[in-house]
Amino acid sequence: MVQKESKESQNKENDEKENRLYELGFHILATLSEEEALSKYKDTSVFIEKNGGEIKLSQNPQPRALAYEITRKGAGKKELFNSSFFGSIIFEIESSKIEELQKGIKKFDFVLRFLLIEVPKEVLSPKERHIPQSHREEVKRATEKKDSPIDEATIDKAIEELVVE
Repeated sequence: MVQKESKESQNKENDEKENRLYELGFHILATLSEEEALSKYKDTSVFIEKNGGEIKLSQNPQPRALAYEITRKGAGKKELFNSSFFGSIIFEIESSKIEELQKGIKKFDFVLRFLLIEVPKEVLSPKERHIPQSHREEVKRATEKKDSPIDEATIDKAIEELVVE
């Protein structure tokens, strides 16, 4: 019984020291200019690195319309947001440091909302897209016939062929 508990505690310690891959997706306040939003984004990257993270991939913040209005209380007043700058950072860090990192991000006054998730390492591996030669030829033929008129019977026949495959 004692040996089993010590093995479990060792496994827990090893898990906490293991580097894992995380993605931080966050909305930066739209009240900032694009240059200011980019600067705050870079500050967030530096914060991750100072806390032991290694940036693997990043997407600079882009202006986005929000799906719904977000209300934020701050400095004694309510602010409503319909848009933001959205950016994301994929990084590797010891799992034991992630809670502290999350607490620090919550304190950033320029972050409207954020989501921090663990992602599989496969996210970083390039995906090979294989397009069969037959599909390439179909696309080529379709673009060559672009100027010729198409009747309903031809369209129906093409749909039937696709459904059968």
